[in-house]
Amino acid sequence: MIIALLSAWVVAGLLLALLVGAAVRIADQRYQLTAAVAVPVEQPEVGRAVAA
Repeated sequence: MIIALLSAWVVAGLLLALLVGAAVRIADQRYQLTAAVAVPVEQPEVGRAVAA
């Protein structure tokens, strides 16, 4: 019984992780989130200009 509950929680966690990953990927494609995050790291002056 305990093993069944634990495995159910593990499966639910994996499904949730897949859903979150898919949602982040879709949002990233739509709004270019990673590009907005990566620019300040690579080019601080561009990041400051975007922030201002």
